[in-house]
Amino acid sequence: MNCIKRHLNWALIIGATIIELPVILSVWLINPNTSPDTSWLLGLLLPVVIAELTLEIWYLYQKKRSFAYLLLNFIKPFYIPIGFILLLCLGNKRTSAPLPEDKVIL
Repeated sequence: MNCIKRHLNWALIIGATIIELPVILSVWLINPNTSPDTSWLLGLLLPVVIAELTLEIWYLYQKKRSFAYLLLNFIKPFYIPIGFILLLCLGNKRTSAPLPEDKVIL
């Protein structure tokens, strides 16, 4: 778990890929000559959206950022996930206590 917290950007990318992979594969495997059942697709899409939002909330919580950054998800011109890319550019706002003078490593 410590490795995941140290590499939050990689955790977000890998988590989003794992969450979206079933949707991408299922839509890709559908025969293009037949129209997909929209209720099936919406039934699959709703848990994916909830899982993505949960992942991004955890990501923002770990970076100690405002949850208002979730609004970046709506920035998708031409289906390019600009908001997701901007999430990866956020820096940490965690405060770490300085080392005591006798513990300073030179």
